[in-house]
Amino acid sequence: MLTQERTFEGAKGLRIFYRYWAPEGRPPRAIILLIHGYAEHAGRYLALAEFLTGRGYGIYAPDLRSHGRSEGEKALIDSMDYMLEDLRKLLDIAQGEHPGLKTFVIGHSMGGLLATCFAILHQERLAGVVLSGAGLMPGAGVSPLLKFVSRVLAVVAPRLPLQELDSAWLSHDPQIARDYDTDPLNYRGKVMARTAAEMLRKADWALPRVPEIRIPLLCLHGGEDKLVSPEAGRYVYEHAGSSDKTLHIFDGLYHEVFNEIGKEDIYKLVADWLDAHC
Repeated sequence: MLTQERTFEGAKGLRIFYRYWAPEGRPPRAIILLIHGYAEHAGRYLALAEFLTGRGYGIYAPDLRSHGRSEGEKALIDSMDYMLEDLRKLLDIAQGEHPGLKTFVIGHSMGGLLATCFAILHQERLAGVVLSGAGLMPGAGVSPLLKFVSRVLAVVAPRLPLQELDSAWLSHDPQIARDYDTDPLNYRGKVMARTAAEMLRKADWALPRVPEIRIPLLCLHGGEDKLVSPEAGRYVYEHAGSSDKTLHIFDGLYHEVFNEIGKEDIYKLVADWLDAHC
């Protein structure tokens, strides 16, 4: 797999870091915009990228603003609309470098929320979207305080820490939690009020617009996800306007299905779906 590390100027002038992963020795058959989740960075998707580039896909994977190696106050999200503008700019770059190739979006957790919004806004430029644990509905592990008070606190105390993310809820593989907790590019503080409110605001925007999605759709969700309710994946699947849509809720799996034990089977499922839509 070939790896390039680059930056571009995002919304409001912030520098956005991204990786371009590509197959070795051949041009990509299609391109993927890969969107990571809250408090992490795109580098955590290296294993998935190696699998998908091995199947011939080129991948553009940004560190979202305020995450990883991109600029912005760590994990403080002023507006998810700025993130969506950053993603639109990266889509321009990707499609400019690969004219004529189909483009897919893969998004996990908060990245799944962004991917849902992005599909609503730009589906005429996309061949399909894959959602993993899409963050449209809070899970059982998210406190009522975070859900109901954050909107008020976002205005009066935007940096107020509300709730910590328990890394044990990510995967049944204990090494995933250890790596997550020790990765300096991850954010290990509590979710700030402004960030929580912004995610809730954008989910409220996206949910009633899901029927507007008419491109091919693959929804993946862990059946034991405590961070995002599996009903989020079910809701998108049931309400999307696409005639080509698939839902997999994996019994017993936690939030990060791409990092679960047996993840290679899920990688293959995604790659086979992409192949069928190229």
